[in-house]
Amino acid sequence: MSGFIGILNLDGAPVDRDLMQRLTQSLAFRGPDAQSVLCKGAVGLGHTLFRTTWESVHERQPLTLDQQVWIVADARVDAREDLVRDLGCGHDIALNQTPDVELILRAYLKWGEACLDHMIGDFSFALWDGRSRRLFCARDHFGVKLFYYAWIGTTFIFSNTIAALRLHPQITNRLNERALGDFLLFDCNWTLDTTFFADIQKLPAAHQLIVASSGLKRRKYWQLAAPERVSFRREQECVEGFRERLDQAVADRLRTEKVSISFSGGLDSTNMALAAINVAHRRGQQTDLKAFTVVYDTLIPDNERHYSGVAARSLNIPVDYLCADSDQPYAGWSELLCYQPEPLHDPRWIGSVNFYNICSAHGTVLLDGQGGDEIFPTTWLSTQLRYLGLSQAITDFCRSIFRYHVFPRLGTGILVGFRKFVRPGISPAAATFPDWLRPEFARRLSLLDRWALGRNNESQTIDPLDALATPPERRFIAPLWDRYLYSADIGQHGVLVETRLPYLDLRVVAFGLGLPRMPWSCHKHLLRRLGATLPKEITSRPKTPLRANPLARSLQRNKELVLKLAQLPLVPPLEEMICADRWRRALRETSFEAWPLWESLRVVTLNYWVQRNATANQEF
Repeated sequence: MSGFIGILNLDGAPVDRDLMQRLTQSLAFRGPDAQSVLCKGAVGLGHTLFRTTWESVHERQPLTLDQQVWIVADARVDAREDLVRDLGCGHDIALNQTPDVELILRAYLKWGEACLDHMIGDFSFALWDGRSRRLFCARDHFGVKLFYYAWIGTTFIFSNTIAALRLHPQITNRLNERALGDFLLFDCNWTLDTTFFADIQKLPAAHQLIVASSGLKRRKYWQLAAPERVSFRREQECVEGFRERLDQAVADRLRTEKVSISFSGGLDSTNMALAAINVAHRRGQQTDLKAFTVVYDTLIPDNERHYSGVAARSLNIPVDYLCADSDQPYAGWSELLCYQPEPLHDPRWIGSVNFYNICSAHGTVLLDGQGGDEIFPTTWLSTQLRYLGLSQAITDFCRSIFRYHVFPRLGTGILVGFRKFVRPGISPAAATFPDWLRPEFARRLSLLDRWALGRNNESQTIDPLDALATPPERRFIAPLWDRYLYSADIGQHGVLVETRLPYLDLRVVAFGLGLPRMPWSCHKHLLRRLGATLPKEITSRPKTPLRANPLARSLQRNKELVLKLAQLPLVPPLEEMICADRWRRALRETSFEAWPLWESLRVVTLNYWVQRNATANQEF
């Protein structure tokens, strides 16, 4: 999880080396192991290195092989042996001493921008080609690594860290009003190629861009479409096919000695840990695996401690518990917000930072099971009828029941229809659109229409942290998924640990999405079969959400804090968006139901962030 930054002056003016050094130094928190700056006329590149793989011991950036093409990157390349074979350079390099950035550079030198068709992994990079006088940049397929840029006059500035870009003297603090409005509706910026700062843009996942004297050209190099349907004669063939791909994904992320695991004792994290153990055993690799679990002992009813303990004992790995009962909303935010380049609506964010800290104390890599729900979402017959058609959906439904003894859920269409009948003319947007938004602000940005559009792409529940209930192919590029990825980035939490997501691997995703939803996604049937060697208590565990909302329960026990938050003075930008009296009343009179409380607290979160990140001359 290294840091990089670069400047390209399209008017040919030489890059200020002192400025490049200051900008690079600001990234030291991302890369404590090495730091380097390159200035070549109108181009400047800076890099700070964080070593998280065996090969990175030999890594130096900015990197060149011919003194003409230079690269800076934050990258982990997967399926390295396959890439080297395609490159035809297996006899020229020692793979165990070749860092990932060199493989990217070699791929570009052979295939040009088509190199992206040959690579998988998590990467964000910028490559200056002195032969053609152009800058080539790209971000990985799912957007695990970040890439931001700004074009001010004749200067193009880029980095994987917003805070570093903001230090450039030509970039202003002007806020993006549309992003602020989205945050008040959805918890995040609903536009995937902008940020909360008007001058700074974001390269979306699976996109590349080329910058030259002729201008900027951005395009999407890959699209996650519905994969070809995968069918097997025997159930075990399907299970082993998925196991093979999950093992490959874990192996590519296990190139280090010490690894932490975000562990709940659920199917996703336990199967991921099992794969890590199996991979290490086959390699003869001495990997120090340690599980970490967030638990609640008194605040809410919670059984994570029990299930993670059962799973950890069966896998023979140690587990540490982080009790979150005492995490108070907005505690420590004055210190934490120095790491938040964009607002993140999580009032109990201190708990997440504490979790990253204890994982970092064990090792530099954290395996996270996020993505399993997107591959194997809750499956309804009603949804399958819509996407597959009557014949195929009924065939899959019957096969699921009579062959696999898995009973899909029928759906809620009749109930939804009944609700619309007894409440005619009341849309979700009209029912719950925040009434404390100033009407003129809402009209200017068409927020009611935008909210209705967003709600049509969300799940039928009103849990703000719920995944999007769209076809799985779209869930991986949804704004709320993008929100999770940047929340796990070191630039957001400031802790030296790299989060790696084996389920967010092209091989795993393509195979999983190609399987019939019925039976394999129903109640996560495939993951239950995958973990056949695990205790029955784990493989038969139903998927259930938390039985109470920790935030609501915490504030219910501390009503004085609610009254205090309701009295916070709003910063000037928010005064123009919020009817303060109406919002204060809504927060004071909250019934502590999860959704209304969460919605009202967005104002508090955004107020803290703007106050911490804004300057007196901020404007729209």
